[in-house]
Amino acid sequence: MVVKNNKWGIINEKTEYKVPILYDEIGTNITSNLILVSKDKKYGFINENGKVVIPLIYQFASEFLDFCFNSSIIAKVQYKNYFGAIDVKNQIIVDFKYDDIDVKYFPLIFVQKNKKWGMINTEKKILIDFTFDYLEFMSEEIRGYNKNSNYLYFFDKNGKKIRTEKQ
Repeated sequence: MVVKNNKWGIINEKTEYKVPILYDEIGTNITSNLILVSKDKKYGFINENGKVVIPLIYQFASEFLDFCFNSSIIAKVQYKNYFGAIDVKNQIIVDFKYDDIDVKYFPLIFVQKNKKWGMINTEKKILIDFTFDYLEFMSEEIRGYNKNSNYLYFFDKNGKKIRTEKQ
């Protein structure tokens, strides 16, 4: 990578430009031949030769996460002030209707609406209602809790409540 006048590009080992120096940011991970870039506060993805593959239309984008165990590659993105997720073909995996999302436990997806967290699956079915201030994945179960509550709620990966514990 190379930077000049606060703009980024990519050169090869022969110092030939593979990606012109015109981006505000360039991601460091290459997943499925895609590199996260931003320009003028918009995010998208280019290939290693600098061709725009996913247009720079997003207000935010994470680098793609590769979930080898189920052959899924997705990125968290923000569009028109709402978060969702896309795949490497820019197909919508999670609709743009959430205040925030957490995709690192894919195919389970933590989603936030009106400052409350819930959980959906890849079929967009709500598994845990939007009732918690916090959701945490804990190896084989999900724990939900609220700031002003004395209780912890535990769910299995299907959203079925397993137990409730007093804090």
